[in-house]
Amino acid sequence: MTKTPLSTFNANHTLIRKTIRKYQAVFCLAVVTLLALIAYGYNRQHSSEKNSSRSISAKMPAFRPADVKKIVVGTELDHQTITIFFQDGLWRVAERGNAQADTSFIASFLEDLSNIKPLKEIDYIPESDTLQSLNLLDKQVTKDGKNVNIPGIKLTLYDESNQILLDMTLGMGHIRPGSDPVEYSQIDGRYVLVKNAEGTDHPPVFLIGDSLQNCIPS
Repeated sequence: MTKTPLSTFNANHTLIRKTIRKYQAVFCLAVVTLLALIAYGYNRQHSSEKNSSRSISAKMPAFRPADVKKIVVGTELDHQTITIFFQDGLWRVAERGNAQADTSFIASFLEDLSNIKPLKEIDYIPESDTLQSLNLLDKQVTKDGKNVNIPGIKLTLYDESNQILLDMTLGMGHIRPGSDPVEYSQIDGRYVLVKNAEGTDHPPVFLIGDSLQNCIPS
């Protein structure tokens, strides 16, 4: 049997090692490239989501709670309206003989309202039934003599000059998945229509993470 010279064996062994190193380098480069692409894609998506969130929030009218001097809450359902105005350092309810309202509660409510950040915007066509289905129409709709919707609750904030700071309609509450829709405690958000939103062709509909349950007239 012919023996392979040691020099030839060493040369072949060196070639094999170089080949292995070459493919290892190529494989490592491919892995690094793949990880870089994944990271780039994630960062772009994350950045896009953050930018989208910022663009949605930018549509919400900005106001300072201290600038609010009148709050009007009303609904066509039972024709309820409550007007709360600020006078001489106190909040008062016009419909209750100018009785004093809970000033600390209203201050906290306005602070929360000024910091609302929409969770998402709902795309809709103004001529569609979207607003009616989300209880965002201000008016009662009747068909064949029967009411076919629940009117939304109008919430309007005014400044000292009676200029509108926020014109919003509160609609259907967002029910926590798997919850009893009858239980108000299970409402973890609400659909709202913002009429004085910034830079929109038609009033946008947002889902917000606050039920605003205390806005409902009682």
